[in-house]
Amino acid sequence: MNRRIDLATTPLPFLILGTGRVGSNYLITLLNQHPEVICHYEVFHREKIHYAPLPREERKRLDQQWEPTSRDKDPQRFLRELLGLDAGNRVAGFKIFRARTTIS
Repeated sequence: MNRRIDLATTPLPFLILGTGRVGSNYLITLLNQHPEVICHYEVFHREKIHYAPLPREERKRLDQQWEPTSRDKDPQRFLRELLGLDAGNRVAGFKIFRARTTIS
């Protein structure tokens, strides 16, 4: 399937790979200060989905719709929705720590 991405309406995705105690939270804080960037924290953490700061209603909707078990059943759909809601931003990403993730 050949799917083209319209960069005018879809954020450019990125991923931060890391380990603990390397300053990734600080990096995410800095990235989130840019008006065209949103970076979520550990959205594939085993116990909890750690989103970027979001408006209260959006966060409430996500918390009701997604929990770690539903996210793990369909991670592609979860990422499409997560990055799709960031359509007002030119760049959207998240971080992942191999040791604390549910992805094998």
